Amino acid sequence: MGFSTRAERPSLPELTSLYQSVGWSAYTVDPTRLKAAIDGSHLVLCARDSDGTLLGLARTVSDGNTIVYLQDLLVSAEHQREGIGGALLDEVLDRSRDIRQLVRYPTGCAVFCRQGGDWAASQGRGTGTTVTHTDGVGQPSPLASGRPDGKG
Repeated sequence: MGFSTRAERPSLPELTSLYQSVGWSAYTVDPTRLKAAIDGSHLVLCARDSDGTLLGLARTVSDGNTIVYLQDLLVSAEHQREGIGGALLDEVLDRSRDIRQLVRYPTGCAVFCRQGGDWAASQGRGTGTTVTHTDGVGQPSPLASGRPDGKG
């Protein structure tokens, strides 16, 4: 399946449908609050198919300089394991390469681990957040990798 990613704010019906498809009902209880959260985000990336259907979304919260939080990373239930989550994550990482720290919450754990970003979780020790420090030009810092051997 072909898809493309771009920065945009989806419509409220699209958001509600996507979040419901993955069972994130806490977000959809108050759709107005969900839309406000999306609109107030630092970056919202959407994956869409050639017909324009929303397939996935990545959302960050950031000061734009020193830290970025990957708050949400979700792909519609019927399109998971098609590379959409990985593509969204790659785009977030690319757009955040000059920001010193990336913090990931559990919502993106499986994709993050497959992409090599969370050594602790991939070793069965993931308990919440992962902080990936960079050297200021987007390269992981070996001193902050979280691995006992310092390799990142």
